Amino acid sequence: MRKGGPPALDPNRAKLAEDPSRAVAKLLMNLLGSCAHCQSGLVGHEYALLASSVITNEKDSALVKFFEAIKEHRWEELREFHMWLGRADDVEVYVVRCSRHKLIVAVVKTHSELFQGSKLLYSEALVTEESNKLLDAFTGLRWHAI
Repeated sequence: MRKGGPPALDPNRAKLAEDPSRAVAKLLMNLLGSCAHCQSGLVGHEYALLASSVITNEKDSALVKFFEAIKEHRWEELREFHMWLGRADDVEVYVVRCSRHKLIVAVVKTHSELFQGSKLLYSEALVTEESNKLLDAFTGLRWHAI
C-alpha cells in the first residue's frame, strides 16, 4: 500500500480494463501457452470469438449440441450460439490464427465468480481443409492481435 492513499493500480491491469480484447489475448496466451502449429508463443498471432453458450446445468441439451458442433466441426451450426450472461458461467469458443495462417480452436469456460478464473476445456489444431471450412462459415470475423 502506498503511503497516504490507496494502493497504486498495476499499469498492465489498467490497460486490460481499457481494452477487453487485450484481456482475452492475455487469457488465451496463459491457457494455450504456445501455438500447436508453429510451436512458438502466441505473440504475432490473432484471435476471434466464434460462439458462446451459457452453462445452466450439466445436462442442458443446448450445451450438448454446442459441444457436438465443435467436436464434429459443424461450423454452420456453431454460428447459431451467441448466448452470454454476466451472472452465469459460460463457454466461449475462440479461433486463433497462427502467423502461418493455420487455425486453432480453443474452448474456454469462464466463471461468473470473479476469483474462479477461466479454464481451457478443449483445443484443436485444425488441418488446412477444416480451417478453410471454418472461415467459410464464419465470414467477417473480427480479428484481434495477441
